This record gives sequence, structure tokens and C-alpha cells, in this order.
Amino acid sequence: MGCRETRSQGQLIRLRRIGETLDVDAGGGAAGRGAYICAKMECWEAARRRQALQRALRLPTGVPVPERVAGLVAGMISHSAPETGWGPVQGQEEVQSQS
Repeated sequence: MGCRETRSQGQLIRLRRIGETLDVDAGGGAAGRGAYICAKMECWEAARRRQALQRALRLPTGVPVPERVAGLVAGMISHSAPETGWGPVQGQEEVQSQS
């Protein structure tokens, strides 16, 4: 949602709509409308700035991201590591052209 890069589902953080607000779906399988964001702070900030979360979850205009949710996501991003499933996509190394 933020960088629009393709990643496996295990490398993304799922947010879901609960009534007229949103919450983190830590297990990734809870019922309800969900949206995924990669575990990079730049993506999180861009999604919040553009209100992409609200659009993806079909929330009413002007519904803010709860501070509790923002804190949980920021904590998940800061603790992301390959063993958790979040981090760089395996096998997507940058290709350098040879001249």
C-alpha cells in the first residue's frame, strides 16, 4: 500500500476494519476487511499521509488511525527481521548492469 512492491503475505503487516475503526491483525487470519502494508517505516508513513488505509478498508472519510494501532505497527516495523517473516524479499537482489 505504501511502496506498492510485491511481497509474500508473510512479509506484510495486516490491518483490518472493525466497525468504524481499524486494528492490527497479528495472526493474519481474522475475519473482516483487511489491508496489507510492508514492514518499512517509509511505507507506513506514506500510507498514513495519503489516507490509503482508510480507502483500502472503506472507512468513512476523516477516520484517523488510532494511536494504539500506530504504536503497534511502528513496534512491529522496528522489530522486523527475516526470522519473523518480515524484511527484504528473498531472491530480489538488485540487478547491476555490466558495461
